Amino acid sequence: MTTNGLLLSDNAEHYYNAGIRRINISLDTLDSHKYKEISRRDVFDKVISGITEALKYPFDEIKINAVALRGFNMDELEEFIDFSDRTGIEVRFIEFMPFNGNKWELSNYISKKEMLEIISKNHTFELVENKDSARTSTTYNIIGTDAKIGFIASVSESFCKHCNRLRITSIGNVRTCLHSPHEIKLHELIRSGTSESLLKQKIQEGVLEKWEGHPEFRVEKYQPPVNDKSMILIGG
Repeated sequence: MTTNGLLLSDNAEHYYNAGIRRINISLDTLDSHKYKEISRRDVFDKVISGITEALKYPFDEIKINAVALRGFNMDELEEFIDFSDRTGIEVRFIEFMPFNGNKWELSNYISKKEMLEIISKNHTFELVENKDSARTSTTYNIIGTDAKIGFIASVSESFCKHCNRLRITSIGNVRTCLHSPHEIKLHELIRSGTSESLLKQKIQEGVLEKWEGHPEFRVEKYQPPVNDKSMILIGG
């Protein structure tokens, strides 16, 4: 489950009892003032309380996802490392990706490589072995601490070739890639009485059309396709 963490303090136990075992919490900053600025709500303390509450239950995995933005949260790398060390929660930084509606600017983008260079000024780290070839993130142990810092380098290190992610949108379309406008209109096929075998065939055809690599986003004034959706309409 992916969540902003706002309801975790009241519902962590219910989620666990319902069978949820993995939680991704979107939290782009550990500064309450910045949090209020981007969320327009003064609920930072409630989110932190929710994370604390979730740690009381034996979830298989709790992770923090933070979109890395130059000039916004990169001065908090040490705070995020300390947070991971104290809680045992892996913090994953997601490279800023271009979507319609998110005011993409190359000047706000910072790569995994540069973040590691910043971290290396105060820490040594080691790469955690990846046993899942389709995994989209890389994780590092910070030596001498219990901190784990991960990166989803979807801009600088295209992993399309190995990505096995599929998403079903709120209107029932299968989306095979966040950055490709192509969608399989699953809801229309189902409502028209399409057989199960043909549904499988259509999904397989869509999967086979997945890119081997995305376009180069790191160019001045890159713009997503005008007919594409914003991230909030696609889903995480």
